[in-house]
Amino acid sequence: MANKLPPDIRKTIQKRVFEKADEFEYGARSRTENGAFLNTLAEDAEIGGILREYMSENAVRTYIKDGVLNAYAKAEVRKKLNQISNEAVIKRVYNVDTCEVGKKNQTCVYRDSNNAFYLIHTGTYLKWETALRKLLECLASADAIKKNATSINLCLILTVSNGEITFADQELLEKALDYIHVKVFFAR
Repeated sequence: MANKLPPDIRKTIQKRVFEKADEFEYGARSRTENGAFLNTLAEDAEIGGILREYMSENAVRTYIKDGVLNAYAKAEVRKKLNQISNEAVIKRVYNVDTCEVGKKNQTCVYRDSNNAFYLIHTGTYLKWETALRKLLECLASADAIKKNATSINLCLILTVSNGEITFADQELLEKALDYIHVKVFFAR
């Protein structure tokens, strides 16, 4: 269905939805509010109205939610992460200056002047387990680092949106990860 949508119409729809999502502050709203917002997009003549010319009524809402708003949310996460420097997070969490020495499967590797290594992986709070798995996979396969490092430090940078984490849950995750020597930095 969405593949019947001409590319120029797809781009126009995406642009309009992104603009409206920015105005609405989609990333800072609750699920209930975002659900109501989705309904307004589906009813909007310039969005849902145009989409109904190419797909069924039921497909319009699904396309907006799974196609466009999902892409918007991912773009917002990228924006948040691009505003944060891994070096600044290491400085804040470990109080050391480092330089990047490599990257392996999206995990960035840094080293300080004492030959301590810092492995950093970014992700979202909702998928923190995936980010942790990727960080640990990098550690498991980093034989050269393990041979040469005076110490190896692991850190997750997790983006948080929509008030999806309470202070208690944040504290619980920080404590749990600290038991396995993984620090976590929450990017809001």
